[in-house]
Amino acid sequence: MNNTSSSEPHRTNEEITGSTIVAIISIVLAACWIAFAYYKGSSAKDADGGAILLLHPIVAILLIFLLSCIRHLIAVKGVVTILIAMISIWLFTNMLGVLMPFIIGFGFAYFFRFLVNAMQDIPLPRGKRLRLRRGYARAIVTIITLGVFALLFLYILPQIGKQSRDMTKGLINFYHQTVVPFAVGNKFHGIAIHPNNPDVIYLATAHGIYLFEYGKVDSMEDMTGGDLIGKSIQAVAAARGRRYQLYVGTNQGLFALSAADQQEKGARIWRQIGGDFFEGQSIQVIGIPPGNSSQLYVGTDIGLYRSDNEGVTWREFALEDLRPSPESAIRSIAFSVLAGEIYLAWDEAVYRSADLETWSPMELDGLEDASIQAFAIANFNGSEQFYAGTSKGLYQWQRGRGWKAVDASVESIPALSLLTPLPKEEFYAGNDTALYRLTDIHTEWKLVTYADGGLLSTLKSYKPIRDLEIVSRVEAYLTDTLPTLARTGSEFVGTLLKSFSSIAIGFGGFLATTFLALMVFIYASQSFRNYIQSFINLFPQHNRDNIRRYLVEVDRNLESFLRGQVTVILIISIISIIVYSIIGVPFALVVGLLAGICNAIPTFGPYVGGLFAL
Repeated sequence: MNNTSSSEPHRTNEEITGSTIVAIISIVLAACWIAFAYYKGSSAKDADGGAILLLHPIVAILLIFLLSCIRHLIAVKGVVTILIAMISIWLFTNMLGVLMPFIIGFGFAYFFRFLVNAMQDIPLPRGKRLRLRRGYARAIVTIITLGVFALLFLYILPQIGKQSRDMTKGLINFYHQTVVPFAVGNKFHGIAIHPNNPDVIYLATAHGIYLFEYGKVDSMEDMTGGDLIGKSIQAVAAARGRRYQLYVGTNQGLFALSAADQQEKGARIWRQIGGDFFEGQSIQVIGIPPGNSSQLYVGTDIGLYRSDNEGVTWREFALEDLRPSPESAIRSIAFSVLAGEIYLAWDEAVYRSADLETWSPMELDGLEDASIQAFAIANFNGSEQFYAGTSKGLYQWQRGRGWKAVDASVESIPALSLLTPLPKEEFYAGNDTALYRLTDIHTEWKLVTYADGGLLSTLKSYKPIRDLEIVSRVEAYLTDTLPTLARTGSEFVGTLLKSFSSIAIGFGGFLATTFLALMVFIYASQSFRNYIQSFINLFPQHNRDNIRRYLVEVDRNLESFLRGQVTVILIISIISIIVYSIIGVPFALVVGLLAGICNAIPTFGPYVGGLFAL
């Protein structure tokens, strides 16, 4: 009897209770779920593209509740605490969009509380202090907050937006007018004669339009501005007696400048002609018939287009049968006033037509070994002369004898891509690096101006690195990739804004999110201490005093930090705005605010803020 009775308690101590089994199974399930959730990530989808039900936030909340209930059944409670923490972190990151209004609301409530506390005890000179009652401090902070918001939305934000857009254009202009010419060079792409003065020319470079007067030193005037900044310029044409006096073709469309806008040096307005008609096309040449006040021809890498109303509407002409090869490009559009014909010059052929429907090739005897770069028709004393700028120099068409080289250009300009005749037997001609003027068909060329080669062009001229691809890659990155990134920057910002706005979708949009954050802010600012106490009550009774001490210490240190940072930001911003306005720094408001905000960044902040002013 004694043996039997003594063995029963021993067998009972070795038994595993049902509660312990449930606790172990719960811990294993929670651990497996955590591994699955962290492995799959927040954006995981099932085979049909739908959301995985096991990763729904409700599942995470139920697991946290289950682990909290069985925590007292496990001897090693730290394991359960770690599991709850990992699930909570996953839940917080996946519910961040939903929690954002509450985070913003409590954040503003804490900052408002900080301002009220700071207003209750204001240090004064000579060790004195100004102390206000909490009710007065709250009223003053509320009035100041409303005034700041009114000033922010009615004046500061519109000014910052305007100055930021102007600053962006200025930076793009600086890049294209300074950085790119210094590094890559600024090659010549086109030339046009001023309609009222043959000694004045419009010179189109890779990134700008310049007004140049022949025979005058330092007469180069930059005419690039407005929406033309940042475009890769391909062609230029001038007209007289039209609404627009100057036309420019770029890789992003056709732009024009009126005579009135041309006189406004500080605010030239380049207007896009044709809207999105030339989207995806690179404009290579522009042709304006002499004496026609409204017609305009444009040749692109795809085809030929004509407008009879200065670019309002366009008509396309098929050129598939004229293109000598798929790689051929339109080089020039010229007009014969006497014959009433239009001439279209390609690299390897020249066609003419009177109705733009039927085309006939022009004989190229004498140009078999030369690639055509430019084509022009000059009207001298009632007779027309045909000239071609080729890879081997300037050629003239002579009836019955074909194309003959003009001796003055054979050695001076081996690759002539720019060609514009004057009313007399004179020419402006050149290539992408130099422009010349020929005042007599039998004399030497006179140098007008030359293009800067750029640092990378100079490097490529040295034999040891001539064949290295790195220089060409850097050049392509500076001229193509970076401008493309700048142009698509607004698309990136739009995508970013859409990502931020998706946070508010669950609440009915951005306005609903803002309203909810405002409501949270009002309630949190009224009962901030009660919410903190409720948070402390979530912990066990014996840990609450320690938690309260930790929070008080964090609050004290954070308030001291905020007081110092806000003071520094305000002082630096005010001083910067005043100084920048006095010395004439553009966009002083934006630059000054950036200087103050960046100054809060340790070590590098002041340098970053000063960089914007520079």
